Amino acid sequence: MNENQKGYLITKAFNYLRQVCRECQRLIFKIDSQMDQEWKNIYGNRITRDVSASLQEADRWIVEAIFRMYEHKKDSLVNKGINITFWGEDVEEPIITAGKIVYNDISKRNHWDLWNVWFGWNNTLKTDDDYKADGTIYSFQSEECPYIKEAKVFSLPLINIKDDKVLMESIITPLLGL
Repeated sequence: MNENQKGYLITKAFNYLRQVCRECQRLIFKIDSQMDQEWKNIYGNRITRDVSASLQEADRWIVEAIFRMYEHKKDSLVNKGINITFWGEDVEEPIITAGKIVYNDISKRNHWDLWNVWFGWNNTLKTDDDYKADGTIYSFQSEECPYIKEAKVFSLPLINIKDDKVLMESIITPLLGL
């Protein structure tokens, strides 16, 4: 492969990343429009954290995951949300994780709690298998996270969400039902 072809492929990869970001934006707007009046977006337009602009942290230049969290208007201890995780140590393909978290202590709430329930804290609770990104709803409770009373989470591969009908049936309806 010559140098011009390599440069073309690099540019194509970044353009593809931009396209994926636009599609995720559309997906989040659709979820926002389907959350009923009982739920309000917690973090405004913020969808990620912990991305770096530092020369010393090149591995953090590209977003690993994005989030959207909603708080119940009558009970701030109850939150629902989604994470879209693009890459990472335990990520074979991008997944969308959705769930409900009931807090004991809202002051300790973190942007990444739903992500941690799926990727981090569940690793300490292994009995038979890891969580599977197949739509199965998993319950979570742990002494490791005393500020979370309970959580229910599920995930699917992001590429499964091919249209609005699949988004509604596979993510939004189950999320609202939690």
